[in-house]
Amino acid sequence: MSELVTNAYKHAAGAGEGIVVRLFSSEGGPVVEVWDRSEQPPVVQPLRLHGTSGRGLAMVEMLAEAWGYNPLASGGKAVFAVLRAVREPG
Repeated sequence: MSELVTNAYKHAAGAGEGIVVRLFSSEGGPVVEVWDRSEQPPVVQPLRLHGTSGRGLAMVEMLAEAWGYNPLASGGKAVFAVLRAVREPG
């Protein structure tokens, strides 16, 4: 969730203005959804060995069951990640 919120804050129009975070469950698992005012699609940068910047969506892509974005009718977009459900053994 922190990667999606950070991206919205850094890259969305208004530098964090109007960010909405939603958490809910779906048939696929728990979902994190972050709305922002930017209409620019999220861009996955390749992982680099050095440095910490620019790897957030690559990490989301590796850790989530699925992720993507949807344009919002009111402008902006909603970036979502379906998290892997942790199941108790047995």
